[in-house]
Amino acid sequence: MEGYLVVRTWWDYTGKQSNSQELKETYDLAKKRMYTILGGDIGKDTVAFEIVTILNATNGLQLACDVIDNRPPEPNEVNE
Repeated sequence: MEGYLVVRTWWDYTGKQSNSQELKETYDLAKKRMYTILGGDIGKDTVAFEIVTILNATNGLQLACDVIDNRPPEPNEVNE
């Protein structure tokens, strides 16, 4: 298989996990999709934590990865 997989795994605030995968023809299209997902989920009240990655569909190598963490800080974390 040729192309680039955009893989999204996210959890809601109850801990339920969901996944999606999309195959894109070019790396640029995969990056556009990755950043569209990330931009839409920053601060979203239905997404507690999310990982979005781009994989080379030919050999499985990870080419990009980013995380969204909308969870409130733990009580023992220091906020500046």
